[in-house]
Amino acid sequence: MQHKKPKKTDGSLIYLSATPNKKMRQDIAQKKLTASILPARYHGYALPEPKAMWAGDWRNAIIKRQKKAVIYKEINHLIQAHRRFLVFVPNIELMVNFSAYLKEIFPQCSFTSVSSEDEQRKKKVESMRDETYQFMLTTTILERGVTFRDIDVLVIGAEDRTFTEAALIQIAGRAGRHRDFPTGEVLFLHHGQTKALKSAIRQIKKMNRLARERGLLINQ
Repeated sequence: MQHKKPKKTDGSLIYLSATPNKKMRQDIAQKKLTASILPARYHGYALPEPKAMWAGDWRNAIIKRQKKAVIYKEINHLIQAHRRFLVFVPNIELMVNFSAYLKEIFPQCSFTSVSSEDEQRKKKVESMRDETYQFMLTTTILERGVTFRDIDVLVIGAEDRTFTEAALIQIAGRAGRHRDFPTGEVLFLHHGQTKALKSAIRQIKKMNRLARERGLLINQ
């Protein structure tokens, strides 16, 4: 939401955004809006570029508890690799069902789930930061404003309309934020790619390309 306070007639408005919308990008391209773009992170490493992977009917796999489905195989892969990770799920109901089954098939793992309706969400996020949990299931509540030390990211159902282009870019940005662990895997599991999904990946790659062209990356 924009907050417009009184300004002089010849004053200027300054916008700061990690995910400028399509209209703003068009205005910049048409030189209707002057922009200063900072395409690199403070630690000089490239943004993790998401990989899109077809996961079949992931929703049915959650509801019918299909253990051999791609979504469970990918989670098992990260568990076996001893990675810590976030799993983004489109809505709370699916997340609750998903979490219940994961507890059955991965009883050895310490994990939790968090949403806007969870009164313990702040405590759980702190526990994840303290590395009490190996992974955390979440809705888009954690798409921004949180940093974990060494993390990978899975998005279940990345084609769901809950995951807008801006949301997917922010979600991908959860990986590689820490200066000591500036890399991470980001996987968009989908049942058909959307414009938002493709555009999010394209925008992230564009930022990395600009950063390389400007010599801002230490891992050129």
